[in-house]
Formats: sequence, structure tokens, C-alpha cells
Amino acid sequence: MTVTTKLLRLLELEGTLTGRLILLQLVGWLLVGCWGELDGFLGLSLLPQLPFGFSPEWSSLLRAPWTLLSYIFPHEHPLHLLANLLLLYWVGLEVERQLGAARTLALYIYGALAGSLSYLLGYQLSLLSGIGLILPLSLVGASAAILMVASVSLLTAWPSYSAARRATLGLVSLLVVGYIAAGLISDFNRGGALAHLGAILAGLLYWSAQRRGYEPSRALEGYLQRHQLLGCTPSAAQTEPLSSTTSPLSEAEQSELLALQQRLRYSGYPSLTSQEQQRLLHLLSRSTDQPLTQGDAQA
Repeated sequence: MTVTTKLLRLLELEGTLTGRLILLQLVGWLLVGCWGELDGFLGLSLLPQLPFGFSPEWSSLLRAPWTLLSYIFPHEHPLHLLANLLLLYWVGLEVERQLGAARTLALYIYGALAGSLSYLLGYQLSLLSGIGLILPLSLVGASAAILMVASVSLLTAWPSYSAARRATLGLVSLLVVGYIAAGLISDFNRGGALAHLGAILAGLLYWSAQRRGYEPSRALEGYLQRHQLLGCTPSAAQTEPLSSTTSPLSEAEQSELLALQQRLRYSGYPSLTSQEQQRLLHLLSRSTDQPLTQGDAQA
């Protein structure tokens, strides 16, 4: 057993999406940092000078549209990267267990997009207003992606937390809000503050849509699972549907039950509306020929 394997097992990262994301962020940071140095090292000019940080100017975006996502790899300095990796480790494992690998990765991607688009929107509105409070600086770092994942997880699991944990997470949330507010009222990091705020608001919108029975990330999750990106694979529930020969439910009802069970698994019982909770109990009772209560459904 290698030292790396022992370390991954010690940190509970072996075979997890969180571990692969941390590795991807590290490798991406190293590659982006080395990209501009390779020509000088080789004494040639073979490599194009590609931007990776996100600029909120339309001309820059049209020249380099990939920066809407690639900005999560470069960081201001090693401590910036370390802070984001520690944050990813702190929230990633719990979110992955709670929501599953595919949904966690989908939220990570959505969070990155929400951050860059929020910066773009804020900068363009600032220009249109004639105030010009936001400078077109390069946005770098994975904070926005991590914050959207964390916000959806926090909102989804909040009803199940103990009073002590709610107090702790509430204090952490206040510190994050205070940091964002400080960035908005000062001029040292307005772009980053807008990206953070946009990611959190996107997480709130996602959670709200989820509560109403929508699944905004279903298409992206399906794509990630079909192509098994970063190890995202379909769950057993998706690959082994109920048999119509042994179940008293029709094929349509089996599909409906499977969808509700997937919601229950990824988002928790509180994410279901009262009508969906009753429908879930009804379908489960019919499929097992036994009357069930809400406690049975949540178990």
C-alpha cells in the first residue's frame, strides 16, 4: 500500500468524488501555472498564451469563452488554493454522501458558472449605470463552485440538524455573509464577492426549485453518469428498475415511485411536498401490500 493510498484512506477520500475533485484542482492549478512558463523553458514560442482567469468584459469572453469555467483552476497564491481545498474537503464528503456524486458534481459546475455570470452581470450593470464601481479584474478560484454545493446541502439537510449543529453552521454562515458584504462595500474584491453571492443565490434558487418538485440538474447528472465523468456512475436504483411481473404497480407507477425514491435519496424527505409525501406512501403501500407511515418512508 502506497503512502498516497494510506493518506486517502485516512482522510476518507479514497474512491470519492471529493478526492478526485481535490486532485483535479491541484493538477489544474499546476498546469495553469506551468503553461506560461513552458515557452520560456523551451526557448520557443509554440504554445498559445491562453487565458484561464475570467474577465467580465465582452471582448475577453468572446475570445475565451472557456474561462466561464476554467477560472476555478488558477488561484491568487498557494494559500488561496489551500483554503479552497480545505473548504472542499470539509463540505465535499458530507454533500457527496447526502446528494450523491453526480448531483454534487453538477452543483459544482453550476456554482462555477453562477460565479462567473454574476461577476459578468454586475460589471456590465455597473458600466451601464455609469458608476464604474467594479473593475474588470481577472476572477480566479474555486470558491463559488464550493459555495453553491455547500448552500444546497445546508438548506436541504437543515431540518435534520441538531440545535448545536444549527448554531455552529449558522455562525459560519454569518461569517461568510460578512466576508461577502465586506468585499462588496470595499474595492479590494468586489468581483470575487459578486461571484460568491451569485453562487449562494443560485444554490437558494436550486433548493427552492427542488422543493417544488423540479430537478434542474437532472439532464447534467444524466450526462455525467452516462460518460462516467470523475467516476459518476448510475445508482443501482437507476439500473435495476422494479419488475412489472412481481410488482402490483403499473409501469408508469413504477417509474413515478423510482423518481420519488431518487429524490428521497439525494435530497431528503423534507424536499418532498406534502402531496408527494402522500403519493410516496401510497405507492410504497401498494408495492408492499402493507400500510406505511411517514416514519417508514423516511427510513
